[in-house]
Amino acid sequence: QSDSDTINISFDAVNDAPVITLPAAQVTDKNTALEISQAKGNPIIIADDAVEEGLFVEIELTVTKGTVNLKDDSVLIPKSGANDSASMAYFGDVDDFNTAFDGMIFTPETDYSGAAQLEVRVYDQGASGSGGAKETTDTLTITVGGDENNPPSFTLASTALSAAENQTAVATITADDADDDKLTFTIAGGADAVLFNLDPTTGVLTFKAAPDYEAPADAN
Repeated sequence: QSDSDTINISFDAVNDAPVITLPAAQVTDKNTALEISQAKGNPIIIADDAVEEGLFVEIELTVTKGTVNLKDDSVLIPKSGANDSASMAYFGDVDDFNTAFDGMIFTPETDYSGAAQLEVRVYDQGASGSGGAKETTDTLTITVGGDENNPPSFTLASTALSAAENQTAVATITADDADDDKLTFTIAGGADAVLFNLDPTTGVLTFKAAPDYEAPADAN
């Protein structure tokens, strides 16, 4: 003899944490914008089970040493910050976020060279399934201007300077920088350093007091 019966099993949805897919670390030249997109092979893509029910998630973008401009944020709901800035947050549909991310532009600070970071935070608000709200944060590293920082070089015709007595003018110190960084001039040392002023911006070198040939104040 045998008997059979049917057992009904139901499954309750459990909220999964959002997933952020980032490209490998990125590199851009100084003063050069970086496009992040499918076309460039470096997209940022998010996924969450909220998309199955058409529910909204919250996404926050924060960038250091530059700004981020989403391709189109018109269908997203602003929460804080603003597009084309260093920090912004929106509510919206997962697919709409992925559309807005495809073609985003990172613009480094003017003349900056070094490391920058783009942080992406996704918060699903707990709207899909049990288990409460979940969030995921990940960071994309962007190197601006490469790793090399070239030293400046002086462009003086000669380091042996002469100046007339009874007046303070000496010379204008000049230099070039291959990275086009802003230069600051300082007196690093020397036995007679206390006798001079050096303008940090213009490089103009002067005596603090006009020298007297017959009564020298220098160390030698």
